[in-house]
Amino acid sequence: MSTDGRSGMKWAETYVSWQPCVLSLLRIMTGLLFLQYGMAKLLKFPAVPLFKDVTLFSLLGLAGTVELIGGALVILGLFTRPVAFILAGEMAFAYFLGHAPGGFLPILNGGNLAILFCFVFFYCRSPAAGLGVWTLCEKPKEANPSAADSNSLSDLSEPGGLIKEIALSWTRAAPSVRDFPCLSAFGGKADKLAHSEFVRL
Repeated sequence: MSTDGRSGMKWAETYVSWQPCVLSLLRIMTGLLFLQYGMAKLLKFPAVPLFKDVTLFSLLGLAGTVELIGGALVILGLFTRPVAFILAGEMAFAYFLGHAPGGFLPILNGGNLAILFCFVFFYCRSPAAGLGVWTLCEKPKEANPSAADSNSLSDLSEPGGLIKEIALSWTRAAPSVRDFPCLSAFGGKADKLAHSEFVRL
């Protein structure tokens, strides 16, 4: 194996081994940042003048409830994918309702953070992302590739070898119903759906 192939293999192994931890950090930090909006609206902590008159049974109060509960669940990694889908929808709704009327460009209408939250949550709910190793619902994924994967990708110096290794790491990180004890009663039909788009690679 050439020097480039060995360095590519080392980079791929580092990527695969660190990926679950980085994903966990992304999920937890996003949840913490999101949680503070729910706390400011409903619990009045920290005190934000913009939210001082927000009541529970109002549009902002409903948004605060979603942010408070959803942010906590995202931090814990509990039902993260369905929750992240709901939160992504809330942020899209918040952008078009509260920011888009103020101008086309997000930098002018103040919608940068809403867009960023929306797409990070949408990424967190995708099968390719995984939830990381620090989560209550999903078990940690094996970082080491299987023997079959190692044999087929032993030489990353081949054209596209590194890309294939990364693609296979996504496949191994794709969710399985068996990884969700709280959803195991639904059987294995979702496994095929979760892995179908990766098998084509």
